[in-house]
Amino acid sequence: MNQLRQLIRVLDALREVTGLYFVWKCSERSWLPLLPEHQRYHFCAYCRAVKESGAAALLGCNRHHAGAAFHLALEKRKPFPLLCPAGVLELVVPVVAGTCRAAIFVGPFLSPEGGRGAGRAFAALYGALPKQPASAMPQFETLLTALVESAEPESWERKQLSLLPTLEFERMDPRVCAAVRRLHRDFRRPLALEPLCRELVEDGYSTRYETHLTTASASVRQLVCSIHQTGTFRHTLSLQDAGITKLHCVLARTEPGALLAEEATVQAALSLCVVFTDESGVCRSVLSEVPMTLPLEGVEPNPSLQLEPVLVTRPISYHLSGEGQLELSLDWELQGLVFCSKTVTYLSVAQVDTDCPISQPEDLALKLLFPKAGESLWDIAKRCHTTLEGIRQANEGITEPLEPGTMLMVPIRSGRE
Repeated sequence: MNQLRQLIRVLDALREVTGLYFVWKCSERSWLPLLPEHQRYHFCAYCRAVKESGAAALLGCNRHHAGAAFHLALEKRKPFPLLCPAGVLELVVPVVAGTCRAAIFVGPFLSPEGGRGAGRAFAALYGALPKQPASAMPQFETLLTALVESAEPESWERKQLSLLPTLEFERMDPRVCAAVRRLHRDFRRPLALEPLCRELVEDGYSTRYETHLTTASASVRQLVCSIHQTGTFRHTLSLQDAGITKLHCVLARTEPGALLAEEATVQAALSLCVVFTDESGVCRSVLSEVPMTLPLEGVEPNPSLQLEPVLVTRPISYHLSGEGQLELSLDWELQGLVFCSKTVTYLSVAQVDTDCPISQPEDLALKLLFPKAGESLWDIAKRCHTTLEGIRQANEGITEPLEPGTMLMVPIRSGRE
């Protein structure tokens, strides 16, 4: 909501300089308490006189007309001129923020039809209104569009994102959650086995039947680390030639960052809108884009690196020196997951040929065996061509992992065909 409050203050400054009114019509109730009264209702003497005289009912100059213009603004999604029934030419600027909707009515502008709708009785009041020429409407359209975009309306309906601990998955940013889900999905390739084979195969190998294994490869993303960094970006913008006499505000918006893998840095962009009054008393704005380079701490440059960064910034602070140098300071926070691409080989199919059992004689013997370091019962069964169940039966109470120096009795056959 800080960006919305700043936009409201800018519109107040424009009202003082230009004499125009800036009135909101909102579908989002939470925005209304932030608006001053003169930005919620028309207070000019002309409109008040028309409404008090009863002529508004005849003209259709009421909330239904404003509501129709509001819905037209949401449909067009771009500014457009509107002549109200009382003959006032306005500029309607739509504001769309997620599921929230609003429109800003700006006026009055000079028009050949100005004041004719209400009749001669109100001509004097209309003539006394401070008006801007209709030819200036495109300039106001450009300025207001830039101001609305710089104020980031999409952030007004939710709280500012905060950086979260790595393990709190439910509270992570949706883009980070999506990256984690894709990582999990890459490793969820199941082993293709029939129900009967599942009882006969352990880790793709059978000690009773011939087993045919099929492998495949896949390109996956391996998680390298998670990042959580904070810092302050400082920049000086030269405005010596602008002739600033009064600085109203500076609006800032950060564009999503992109990873430069070979440099292990995130390259973002800072869009600025500076609103001020120049030496001739005209309210102007200057748009500028400043690159931001954010180094990744503890990450080595690697062409295969991938990152989905989430960049959060705090409200910008600024100071204008007497020499026309605008000093900017912006606190930022960066979070995300760093991945690298990797090709892995996995077991895709294991086929057990139950028609081809491994031939073994019936004569059995027991062999004393000391396991190798890190060897499991399954490894021993595979090496000695016996069954895992036979080893367990010959060594009651045996548990894994095997302790060093454990002596096992392994049932073996006298030979193999």
